[in-house]
Amino acid sequence: MQARDFEASISYLKQAFPEPWNSVIERACQENLQQNPQPKRSKFMAYSKLHKYGPCEIKICEGKFKEIVFAAMLKDAACSAPTLSHTAIYTGKTEALLPFQDKIVRLVNDTEFVIYNVTLPEHILFPGFVKLAVCENDTNTFVAVSGEGIGNWARFNTFLGPPLFRRILTKRLIPAVQKSL
Repeated sequence: MQARDFEASISYLKQAFPEPWNSVIERACQENLQQNPQPKRSKFMAYSKLHKYGPCEIKICEGKFKEIVFAAMLKDAACSAPTLSHTAIYTGKTEALLPFQDKIVRLVNDTEFVIYNVTLPEHILFPGFVKLAVCENDTNTFVAVSGEGIGNWARFNTFLGPPLFRRILTKRLIPAVQKSL
């Protein structure tokens, strides 16, 4: 098995985002590599390839409540990723995901109501990210979920990513929003 070129993978992620997020991604990836210099779960595999899914729209509530939905997501980290953390989300926050403790760093765009979960080198789907965008139309507020990456397990990610985030948003975010309305 060939070792992944981590610098090239970090560059791929940095190209997907503008400054100042590039420096946040670089710092989080380098810290992750210092803590775990030889990540085994994200090593290059023959079936590693570019993959994308979404946007998959998940209805959160009826009506135009984009600000309330986004605030609820930011308040509880478990509303946007499979984690036990219930602390607030902010740009640069590193989280360990369930069940394998794979690491991500969060990027928050308050003006566009978007949260990105960006994989770090020890994550099995590194390099990649999930975008959760809170949107509204004339009748509903929803979260559009999309993912992109060149990490291992492309088929696994594209088939299981959308249902995983649908479950998270249904179990965590919808009840939190209903309490706020």
